[in-house]
Amino acid sequence: MSTPSWRQFQAISFDVTVAAVIKALGIEVPPEGRPRTFRGPAGFMAVVTTAGDWLVMTDGEARPVAGPDEVRRAAQLPAGTPSGDALRQWLRMWGWRPKSEQAPAELIHPNY
Repeated sequence: MSTPSWRQFQAISFDVTVAAVIKALGIEVPPEGRPRTFRGPAGFMAVVTTAGDWLVMTDGEARPVAGPDEVRRAAQLPAGTPSGDALRQWLRMWGWRPKSEQAPAELIHPNY
């Protein structure tokens, strides 16, 4: 039996199930294999366009948002839940990091 690769999951919309399988198998998804859509519960969907714009779709309406933090807020999926963790895993593929993992910006004083 061969080991699955990210290519086998590429055609499937990224959701809780796909996130769990990729994480369990320890599959690294390269930039060219990043899924552009995330399907959440209750009809929630987030999309990254080829131009790098972010869209959130709920209740049959799509609206642009400023970036990954706004997608996370719009989804209202808490960390520690399967859907919330899957969303955060998808956002990480696109470079998002939670504030707890971000290094504090160094203050630069031009007069010193």
